[in-house]
Amino acid sequence: MAGKPRRPELDCQGPVADLEVHLTPDWWSRQFNAIYLKSDGDIVEDDENTCNDLDAMIAATGLEQQEFFLDLCCGQGRHSLELARRGYRNITGIDQSSYLIRLARKRAAAMDAVVTFRKGDSRRIRSPQIPFDCVAIMGSSFGYFETPEEDFSVLQSVKKVLRSGGRLFLDLPNGEWLKTNFEPQTWSWLDRNHLSLYERALSRDRSRLIARAIYIHKRRGVLEDHFYAVRLYSFEKLAGLLEQAGFTAVQNSGSVENRSVRGQELGIMANRLLITAQAT
Repeated sequence: MAGKPRRPELDCQGPVADLEVHLTPDWWSRQFNAIYLKSDGDIVEDDENTCNDLDAMIAATGLEQQEFFLDLCCGQGRHSLELARRGYRNITGIDQSSYLIRLARKRAAAMDAVVTFRKGDSRRIRSPQIPFDCVAIMGSSFGYFETPEEDFSVLQSVKKVLRSGGRLFLDLPNGEWLKTNFEPQTWSWLDRNHLSLYERALSRDRSRLIARAIYIHKRRGVLEDHFYAVRLYSFEKLAGLLEQAGFTAVQNSGSVENRSVRGQELGIMANRLLITAQAT
């Protein structure tokens, strides 16, 4: 994998006693890069997974081709581009990662897809000229921020850009399941040269799953050693937040199964909640 010369701060920190101590509030601003796509590509770059996600979202929301749709935290645009391939129009994708937004635009141009991709903060979504009919946060992209209040601000921001009666679709980790079923340590070969190692633990208040990912090249050594987290929501907890944010008709729409084409464990993607709600 091509890359810039390794900086000293990318050296592995070795054993650490407490993962949470090393977690920075804005870890999400640096993680979603080329290494992320390589390490998680067996799940998030798989066409079958993407289609299964969209089938579940369309079934839950009734999204129609002419409706205005926002793919929030869209990453490299896989869901938006698949919607465009299926004939959906009026699609916008927003993500905080400059790298992933550039890649989404490049892929859209290659397939001649009309999708608007832009960089943005999910806590402060820019108001559209025409309110969205549906907003989706997919791929377990909810719950990354430092505080529950910031997560709540995402829901408030979504509410502001939805029309009255518009739908929100949330695809997020099943927090109650993860608390007792996460794997403390895993590793896998990404290809013949790259190895990924993971450590996981619950935060001290048991509200978040803290993880550490180390990516290693067999000759170049450690490429990245970083810490990240996801807040663990139950359906009941999130339903309460949605109602506080002004949503009604909150429903548990089941789950969706993804696969790893490398046959590896799925991490936070292993067991997910699909939740729909309606803006008042």
